[in-house]
Amino acid sequence: MNASAAAKRSSARRNVIGFLLNYGIYLAYIAVFVVFSILTSDFLKTGNLITLLLQIVTTGILAVGMQFVILVGEIDLSVGEIEAFAGMIAAGALAAHWALPVVILVGIAAGLAIGLINGVATAYLNIPSFIATLATMSIAQGAAYTYSNGYVLSKGFTNAFNNLGQGFVSFLPVPVVIMLGLFVVGYFVLRHTVYGKHVYATGGSKRVARLMGINTRLVVLMTFLIAGGVAAVSGMITAARLSSALPTIGVNDNLSAIAAVIIGGTQFTGGEGNIWGALVGALLVGTIINGLTLVNVNYYVQLMIQGAIILFAVLLNKSRQSYLSSAG
Repeated sequence: MNASAAAKRSSARRNVIGFLLNYGIYLAYIAVFVVFSILTSDFLKTGNLITLLLQIVTTGILAVGMQFVILVGEIDLSVGEIEAFAGMIAAGALAAHWALPVVILVGIAAGLAIGLINGVATAYLNIPSFIATLATMSIAQGAAYTYSNGYVLSKGFTNAFNNLGQGFVSFLPVPVVIMLGLFVVGYFVLRHTVYGKHVYATGGSKRVARLMGINTRLVVLMTFLIAGGVAAVSGMITAARLSSALPTIGVNDNLSAIAAVIIGGTQFTGGEGNIWGALVGALLVGTIINGLTLVNVNYYVQLMIQGAIILFAVLLNKSRQSYLSSAG
């Protein structure tokens, strides 16, 4: 009887630990949201909540692409600079008075081009993705400055283009709608397509995936194309919000996207992760920054707290992996 009771207690404890490790990020976000709701009455105001969503749009969109890249065990340091470069290319097309669909396609093509370089260098030339994307980060940044001569580009911006960053769909800003739409598409691809299954398999073990007949090089190449494409979307949205394109846009946005994905529970070594966790990761960091700003916490203290959150998320991931290994 005592042995049976002890076994039940042990099983219950394992279930609780497993639940906390699997859903800790969601519980943490709820707790943070409640705390700031109590600390300041301004937090729950509609205007502030819309501002909060707008503040995480760039990180959220970049995190969609970064989720794919990290799931295959790679990294992309160039997405922030792709964001700036694509915004510049779109601005140039607007200045030439090209039609809006063509402007958008040209901007996305710019992101895909750099994503292609990243993918080929990593998957086919066997250059570590950290090095390959560090190089293209500099290339994209230099290209953005060269294209604009270091100036802000604002000529030819139309209301139709600016609506991508300033418009509303019902009560939601268009950038937020686009971000959520990309998360939905990303979730569908990862969970309900053959390619999504190949992404997880490749991240779990490239050698085993190859033995299963998966073209792991193509899988990796495609993830960098996705990251480049969504980074271009983010760049055009940012340009539309500002009604201008700046070569400095995107600095450190790559780090914010990586942080959102890792905080959301995706394993840095690949093979395991949930794209909705990346959204919650972006929301968690954004909510903390927004709340701390409302209660007048120093900006540099905010940076320290962001770093602490990332460290905690990594430790939580390591604990989860250790727990799963011991439980298995």
